[in-house]
Amino acid sequence: MSNGDVWALCPYVPKRSSITQSYVEALGLFLDKKAERLRTALNPSSATSSISSSVQSRAFAAARLGTQQRWLRAVANQITEFKQLNSRDMDVDASTQKFTIVAPDVSVVASGVARQGPLLFQPAPEPLECDGDLGEDVEDVACDLAVFSLSGPSEAGGHAADKSPALDSFSCLVLLWKEGRVDVCLEVEKIEAQWDLSAIDPGPHTLVVYESIDLGLISALAHLASSSSLHQNPYNALRLSHPALTVDPLDSCVLCVHHALGVHRISCRSWMAGLASALLADESGVALQRFWNEGRSSIVECLVDTLSGGGSAEPPVPIAGLAVVADIRIPYSLLALTDRHQLAGALLGEPTLEVDEAETKALVASTSKPVVSLLHEETFDVPEGTFRDIAQRARQKALQVLTKERIDPRHQLKQIDSNSLRVLGNLADVYASAKNDIEKCSDRTESRLEAQVQEVKRQLKRLQDIIKTVKEMRGDPEIVTSSEEDSTSPSMSALHDRVERVVARQEGYIERLDQVTQTLMNGAHPELSTMESNWISELERMRQLVGDKGGGDRPGNVRSFTARLAAAKEQFNALKPSLQHLQNDASPAQSGSPLAGRFGQSQIDKIGHALEQESASLGTVVQQLSISLPR
Repeated sequence: MSNGDVWALCPYVPKRSSITQSYVEALGLFLDKKAERLRTALNPSSATSSISSSVQSRAFAAARLGTQQRWLRAVANQITEFKQLNSRDMDVDASTQKFTIVAPDVSVVASGVARQGPLLFQPAPEPLECDGDLGEDVEDVACDLAVFSLSGPSEAGGHAADKSPALDSFSCLVLLWKEGRVDVCLEVEKIEAQWDLSAIDPGPHTLVVYESIDLGLISALAHLASSSSLHQNPYNALRLSHPALTVDPLDSCVLCVHHALGVHRISCRSWMAGLASALLADESGVALQRFWNEGRSSIVECLVDTLSGGGSAEPPVPIAGLAVVADIRIPYSLLALTDRHQLAGALLGEPTLEVDEAETKALVASTSKPVVSLLHEETFDVPEGTFRDIAQRARQKALQVLTKERIDPRHQLKQIDSNSLRVLGNLADVYASAKNDIEKCSDRTESRLEAQVQEVKRQLKRLQDIIKTVKEMRGDPEIVTSSEEDSTSPSMSALHDRVERVVARQEGYIERLDQVTQTLMNGAHPELSTMESNWISELERMRQLVGDKGGGDRPGNVRSFTARLAAAKEQFNALKPSLQHLQNDASPAQSGSPLAGRFGQSQIDKIGHALEQESASLGTVVQQLSISLPR
């Protein structure tokens, strides 16, 4: 309702509807379990008899259960009568076949379907704050409602990684308000089928308010009013708009909201996995309380913004309609229509996931250590000159000393005087300096060589550790048995958990891709063609002949087919020369049509019929793809 009250009707069944027998059987099992729990609660000697709070509530539960059983029994009787009248035309597996039933009238349940509500919101959602006056036609006015299940991906797709039996009993109810507030609620207490009974209803159902999302419409309009020269009230855009929710056809847990300032997308996948793990953790509720205190919020993205596109003096352009296109011929996209008949489009993809940067940094710090090279950052250069260059320079300096003293090195020294001693001292200094240079060069080269040897040893050990880690990740039994203590270290356990999460998410993506592809194929061609049906029937017949029934096999049939195939090949090889001779002698003029010489008349008729069906299918596709363009 416009004031935000939510009412429920159950069962909500049209006058004529189609349901499967398996669904009716599942409802019967559910009612049997309820009856067993009710008998246990009504037993005074039972320890669980205190579940029912009062006599009135127990009487109401018993009366409601009896009415539900009568209603379901009337539906089951219709299916049984239909199966008896059409036993020859029934499939082998009738549990998945749909049956058309008529909703049981008042003569069966003795009253009409009861209106349950209004549902109670706990805790109460907080209203948005606004400096100005929004008006009665905007403030606290509810405009749309969406309900979807949290039990995992539906037929339209979803993430297989989010599937959890703990979420089977939960549904999500999203309530949209005209002022730009979105209330996300959890239906913890399921709505059951109820009729107008004389017993007293024990109390209203409760909706747990998980979060209230502010789309920022009021703050954006207030900023526009303060920074522009608009003569009219900027909140008039909220009064003139008609916000609505659109469920994503590929993922029911993703909603698109169009409003006065554009389009937002809300994804509840960010907290569904955490809720499932908290429900499965323990029964004491500690994990659930911890999850609730974390306050994980839904992912909100702005896909279309009509406020920033116009000038500051122009009023915002509300969105009048929205469609999410999920067709096999057109990319996954969004189309938004403004009230000025302008069309805006945007390609859609996966919602942007929030990455926990702290967890990522801690994981990287625990699994990787900084590698510091023992060698210097600069490239090693050979010391100035080689040993030969040092010796050559020393020889040149010695010649310069002898030339300066006018001593010919080719002549033998005949006498030793003070001058000759001084020359010999200078020569000794030259060769001593050369000797020191050679020692320095040798020491530097040897130290570099030792550093390189140490670096190679360190790199080899690092490589051995990497090989060991890879073998541990692959599950090598020798490595696992020899180093169980190392494999249970915090870093390795964190790495294993991370790899498992990546594999699980990848499998979920693959399964969702298969489901989305199947959904698109069903939307493009919901019924199988005659050729496809015949092909499936032929494959089923061949499977039964070969003997592959439910994973079993019959080797006798396989050997029989192998022998028959070998005999057919021998007969064909024997007839092949004569067939080639007949083909060479045949005249091309004898055949009146291209198919007359290769097929019989009945085969030509079947081919023509199949071509007509395919031509009709192609014509339907062309009509769906046809777009009228202005000339």
